[in-house]
Amino acid sequence: MGNAKKSWRRIGVFSGMFVPVAVAWLLWHHHTSYTPTPELYRLGQSLPTEEGSYFLQTDGERTFFIDQQAGRRIYAMNAQGDEVELISDRPALQILLHEDWLYYTNRDKDGGIYRMGKNGQNREKLVDSSFSSLIGVANGQLYYLDSDENYALKHVDLQSGAIGTLTKDWIGPAQIHAGKLYVVNHSEDWNLYVMNLDGSRARELIAQSVYQFFFTSKGIVTQTERGEIDLHRRQANGEYHTVRLIDYAAKVSIVKDRLLYSLDNGVMYQADLPDKKQKTMPSTNDVPEPLLQPDPPVFGAFFVVGDWLYYYDSMNTSAKLHRIRLPK
Repeated sequence: MGNAKKSWRRIGVFSGMFVPVAVAWLLWHHHTSYTPTPELYRLGQSLPTEEGSYFLQTDGERTFFIDQQAGRRIYAMNAQGDEVELISDRPALQILLHEDWLYYTNRDKDGGIYRMGKNGQNREKLVDSSFSSLIGVANGQLYYLDSDENYALKHVDLQSGAIGTLTKDWIGPAQIHAGKLYVVNHSEDWNLYVMNLDGSRARELIAQSVYQFFFTSKGIVTQTERGEIDLHRRQANGEYHTVRLIDYAAKVSIVKDRLLYSLDNGVMYQADLPDKKQKTMPSTNDVPEPLLQPDPPVFGAFFVVGDWLYYYDSMNTSAKLHRIRLPK
């Protein structure tokens, strides 16, 4: 009887060890044998990706992307979509294409910021960090936010590797635009600030809480945490006049002065940006006409690359990627 109990214990221990190993093997086998769907990433001769798409970038000849269902590995594909190449088997969180280099972040045991050539060669680690958010490259410096130091705003010299800190305040989001750094300062008041690329001459630009912001030819568009969308136009005296565009949007993006947004129903809408003569927008109480009614709905973040709207099926635990062509 005692020996029988011992045997069952051994079987139980073995089973407890076998199940995680089997699951790990199945996940590994799935990711190593998985091939991304070319149709999903075929962009043709699209222009280089506008800032904002952290998983998909193009130089007009090839598309570089992170495929989440393939273990977040980085692939490259030609414009025809008949050549898909794995260029990094490291799990990446964000990619940034600049000139001949592809910069990316990961969060594994060797987490940090890396860069490599477009063919995956000459890979090197630039920053040792558990998680960083890439901002952009300017004047030979890569700008980023470092989560290990409360999302401090930093930059690394791409020649010497020297790292500098511009502010230790909690920053995010942040963008490089027209040779300046634009940042939302969470340590202060969540307002939008602008500064030189070396961190000097920082000043408040928009004195209201900003969750995210976009640059357009008609001014700066912001979204608050409550979902309110505003257009801020600079006046002759340097101050900004604010026009309320939308009372509420779940997610929003700007593509070439085209305001795209989703509501809690997962339907996509669009709104025109008013010209300078318009001081107010029409009432937003009326239900707008849908632009797209995707299936599945767009409940999470979405990204526009070329003529396509990309989004993850956030209601699906496998987080499958979808895309739908935008109407002209």
